[in-house]
Amino acid sequence: MAGNRRRTTGYRAQKVAAIAAFGIVLLSGAGVASLAAWTDTEWVQGGVGTDPGISTSVFRIQQNTTTGSTGWVDEPDSPGGVIAFVDASGLTPGDTAYGFVRLRTVDDSLAGTVTLNESALAGANSLYGALRYGAGIVASTAECSAAQFGAGDDGLVPFDTALSADVAPTFSIAADSSAERIVCFAVTLPAGSPSTLQGLTTTPEWYFEAESS
Repeated sequence: MAGNRRRTTGYRAQKVAAIAAFGIVLLSGAGVASLAAWTDTEWVQGGVGTDPGISTSVFRIQQNTTTGSTGWVDEPDSPGGVIAFVDASGLTPGDTAYGFVRLRTVDDSLAGTVTLNESALAGANSLYGALRYGAGIVASTAECSAAQFGAGDDGLVPFDTALSADVAPTFSIAADSSAERIVCFAVTLPAGSPSTLQGLTTTPEWYFEAESS
């Protein structure tokens, strides 16, 4: 009987060990097929509203030195466009010549602020040193004249300012080419200028620095 009990006990121990080992195999997934799983994927992209794409804004100004609806150009480098000063080819002491430039933003551009700067010419002659100027914003090109300019203009640079003066007035400019700004310049050869200025030519330069707002 004792021998039978030992054989029975040993058989039971082997059976328990076999069951335990089989359980480990099941838990590790070895020797059995993996259970199938449902999968899905979702993609998204950046955009605005329902339109895809993230983009940058635009800020750019143009100039026009004519009175026409065409003639808008970009002149980002010196010497740029030419302001057609009236009667500036034969100044005598006391004379003032007037000229304008029109500025606007391009379509779909942001609004911004514009700074008017005068470019000090390298090797400027004595006529450059003698000339005086003023600048302001006028409502129309017709107002850039002796009869209109200075009487109600939005002054940027006071009359009788030296071309080499360190001034940098600013003004606003509208978005999306919706409203142009007309800057009128008045250049004067002061009364009492010396005869040594006769027959000279000089070319003043200005430039506009614009920044979006």
